[in-house]
Amino acid sequence: SSHCGMESPNEPKTADGWWTSSESFEVTRLLNSAHDKLAANADFEAGCKECFDALRVICSAALSVDEFKVAPFDWTPDVRLETFGSTRQGTALMSSDLDLRMSFEQFSVHGQERQLKYLRAIAAAPGKRFKVVKTIVAKLPVLRLCFDDWLDVDLTMGDSAEEGPWIDNCIKSLLALSVNGGAIRFVRLVKAFSKTNQLVDAFHGLLNSTSWIILAICFLQIEGCLPAFGKADECPLEALWPVQLSVGLMVRFFRFMETCGSQPHQISVLRGDCWPLRSRSGQVLIFVEHPDKAGVNLASCLQPEGWWQIVDRCRWARQRLLPGRRPAGLAKAVCDVFGSDAGTTLRPKKRDFSCMEES
Repeated sequence: SSHCGMESPNEPKTADGWWTSSESFEVTRLLNSAHDKLAANADFEAGCKECFDALRVICSAALSVDEFKVAPFDWTPDVRLETFGSTRQGTALMSSDLDLRMSFEQFSVHGQERQLKYLRAIAAAPGKRFKVVKTIVAKLPVLRLCFDDWLDVDLTMGDSAEEGPWIDNCIKSLLALSVNGGAIRFVRLVKAFSKTNQLVDAFHGLLNSTSWIILAICFLQIEGCLPAFGKADECPLEALWPVQLSVGLMVRFFRFMETCGSQPHQISVLRGDCWPLRSRSGQVLIFVEHPDKAGVNLASCLQPEGWWQIVDRCRWARQRLLPGRRPAGLAKAVCDVFGSDAGTTLRPKKRDFSCMEES
């Protein structure tokens, strides 16, 4: 049992009774079909690799000019690129960005202005295959690019030894413990919901993608489908439930999100649980605990308006998936909630590249 008031893992009840078997099987089929359309495929992964290799060449060329020579050695920095985020976690969708972190072999680059200097140099010479979307001037600056008119790329700077891929590896290792591989499919659908409904944007007071994933994992831990990260080595696989995409699972997740929105909660994948916060300084809407840094809230950028928008949309999604609809209605409901009308092949994104102002 959990502190979040989660209900038992039965299918949802309505005034008309339980889900009928045919409805339940149909929604499960639709959810799996939606996942298979939305999840990143081999073409997407190949495109990401091609983009990675091309951008490494562009970065090296842009920074191999006299301006960036290091005195008195007369050399320019050697560029390192590494992926992080969804492509490293294995949670990428066809609509995902490629998140890349740039660092140098010889030295670290700290401070917003110094990092912006290098990112702006790359923006000034992006090559033929990259277009500059914008430069986001934030505590951690971001250069947003588009590769071959279809793949969005977010390039940041940071020292690999300091930033590292730890949280991505944590997510990947936890999802790998799912006894039937269903956990990662569930997480991808949660991500699809957040993206389809425009609920993932830390720069504008919403949750970031990592927070959505941590919330989804914590829910599965409460359901008994994944172990607490702090006790993963001690948990026998036979003690875990398989994750089957079903309307009941999705409805319970949206109810979980509504419960978290009813009062401030702490979410901990380290402990595999969530609980109400009764005393904490400051205006904490939800505390999504970093798996390795107990005092760090991954949702620190969340603003009240953004959080209420998320909770309201989760309530809408739960109600949208309630039983009693005809098969055509069920298909539309799944499409509305998860955006599953997306194709399974890469499609160029129509973008307006005339605006290159910084934000």
